[in-house]
Amino acid sequence: MTIANAFSELGVNDAAEPQYLKALELRRALAPADPLALAETHEKLGRLYRRRGKLDDAERMLDEALRIRRENLRDPDDGYFAVTLSSLSLLKRNQRKYDEAEQLTLKALDIYRRILGPEDESVPLVLQNLAMVYLESGRASEAEPFLYEALALVWKLHGEHHADTASIELVLAAVLQSVEKMAAAEQFAIHALGTYRLLYGDVHARVAAAQSRLAELLMARNETVAAAVMYCEAVAGFRAAQQSLDLARALPPYARLLRALGRAREAADCCDNALAIPNLSSYLQPEEIADLKAMLAEARNGAVVAHPADASRPMR
Repeated sequence: MTIANAFSELGVNDAAEPQYLKALELRRALAPADPLALAETHEKLGRLYRRRGKLDDAERMLDEALRIRRENLRDPDDGYFAVTLSSLSLLKRNQRKYDEAEQLTLKALDIYRRILGPEDESVPLVLQNLAMVYLESGRASEAEPFLYEALALVWKLHGEHHADTASIELVLAAVLQSVEKMAAAEQFAIHALGTYRLLYGDVHARVAAAQSRLAELLMARNETVAAAVMYCEAVAGFRAAQQSLDLARALPPYARLLRALGRAREAADCCDNALAIPNLSSYLQPEEIADLKAMLAEARNGAVVAHPADASRPMR
């Protein structure tokens, strides 16, 4: 499974999937001797399916991982059990089942703190996941203190130029943007982007995530041309990494921005690309999909004009 893990870390998800499936077949054959290894493979494949937007497949894999762990772990508060709970919480958040996501995350956080200690390296990331649940469910003010707690701990554990540090900074940037603390949000997003580029180079899914966040912040300052450049780079990064979920969320605001700039053909291409993403309804609300279709129809009818109001519309 080492090859699959390497592809997954590099963001090459289409290459990682068949490797994980081969590992799953092998682990199933060896399951009586090592059931927890089978659970781990189910979980990693579930995480991969989640990133690729195959949410039903992800749920099936993660539910099976949880079942195996429950049947084979003597202690229900084992740290590995908490890992699976965290993975399930991310899936529930993607499915917009925020109450379930919150409960799963709180349970995982409690296990990590009691079993591994309050300063275990897993704790900051679980705090981040909890903050994301609150942010996406419209409770941004509740998310902020958890993120500052997570950031203080991750700095203590890993320092400022670490992937976990950048990940938390990027979520904090989103939360601060939501509560209109724009200067601080931009500072954290810029630092996260610098860290990701240092660690992964210029083309990577995590780099693209930071670029997408910065594009939003630039739009808020009405720096639309710079925002368009940043979105273009983000979309290219998400596409290279086969990150369907992130790509689906980045393309609509990019299309609206291009339309606001009068770049009708490029806006239409964005809409076309977004609407071609499999399982799009798993990522976007019905009104967002309808908006994409309307923009595309407008472009095809030759009626596209600049829409200045588009530049100020936030990404979900």
